[in-house]
Amino acid sequence: MSMEKVSATLESEILDEIRRRVGPRKVSAFLNEAARQKLQQARIQEYLVELYAEHGAPSEVTRREAAKRIDKVLGS
Repeated sequence: MSMEKVSATLESEILDEIRRRVGPRKVSAFLNEAARQKLQQARIQEYLVELYAEHGAPSEVTRREAAKRIDKVLGS
């Protein structure tokens, strides 16, 4: 996988916490994974918009059941 170096500006407090959590030499890997997750969330949101457009919004019962399943998967 090819990589490209970029410059980014972060809030000092956020960068400090990242460095505390992963160490100063793993900041790029942390930010790369965070960006990957954010993009995945955006793709899921886009897919849900398509589903709603095609099939309509889910019922309240379906929403509650989905929330339970998500909580189970995420261990919430």
